[in-house]
Amino acid sequence: MKKIVPFAIIAFLSVMAFVGCAQSSSGGDSGGVAAVFQPIIGTWTATTLGIPTTLVFNTDETTVETTTVLGVGSTKSGKWTSNDKTITRTWSDGSIEVKYYVFADAKKQMIMSNSPDGAAITYFKN
Repeated sequence: MKKIVPFAIIAFLSVMAFVGCAQSSSGGDSGGVAAVFQPIIGTWTATTLGIPTTLVFNTDETTVETTTVLGVGSTKSGKWTSNDKTITRTWSDGSIEVKYYVFADAKKQMIMSNSPDGAAITYFKN
């Protein structure tokens, strides 16, 4: 029995080291926004009724939304967070916006709406 204990400890430590290496090599900061919500991060565009809108979700949890009407852009910025169903954006003016989202076309499209069954806008990843 005394001979098995050192081998069991070595085996356990080897497995833990392997698991730790596998997690850290997956890229990004483990557990942070970048690692968990990588598909959201980036620039997304949509045109609704001829009005283009660009959404930017950054790895540092900042977000920017730009809407252009008749060549004049309106921009708002803030912070974002997400779970597997919603994106919450807290704008610099203190207002909070929650959107439901799903992905389509191998996560090249993000479909966002104000409610789970509401009218949706499809954004395309740039």
